[in-house]
Formats: sequence, structure tokens, C-alpha cells
Amino acid sequence: MQIGAVILFGFLIVALSTYQATVVPDQNREVEFLHNQEVQTDMVELSASVAATGRTGSAAPATVKLGTRYPSRTFFVNPPPASGRLDGSASR
Repeated sequence: MQIGAVILFGFLIVALSTYQATVVPDQNREVEFLHNQEVQTDMVELSASVAATGRTGSAAPATVKLGTRYPSRTFFVNPPPASGRLDGSASR
């Protein structure tokens, strides 16, 4: 009875480890892909904003979302939240 419980627990640990090593990265890859699409759109808007500022001389604000947030998981581990910033201030 005890040996069977230990073997069953071992199989559970192997299954959870396999899930963490294969499924979680695939789910994170999808989140990162969607974030990449959003950032590309933000960069196009930033480029248009820079061009408009150059033409008119007045500031045109633009926002670029830098980090992505992964969905919370009860039993599994995600990468840490992204950190950093994009500083667009310039001295005249």
C-alpha cells in the first residue's frame, strides 16, 4: 500500500514537471506573441508621433507598453514581471 502511494506520488511529480517544462512555455509564447503585436502597433504610433512633432513643432504624446504580464498559475511558475522603461525625454 505504501509503495503504491509513493509510486503514484512519483508519477504525479513527473506529470507536473512535464507540464511545467512543455505546456507553460507554450502558453507564455502565445502571450508574448500577442504582446509583440501590440508593441509593433505602439511603435508605428510612436513613429507617426515623432514625425508629427517634427512637422508641427508641438509635442505629440505616444505610449509604448514595454512589459507583458503572464496569467497567474496556482501550481506552476512564470517568469518574473518585465522591468525597465523607455525614456523619450530630450533636452533642447
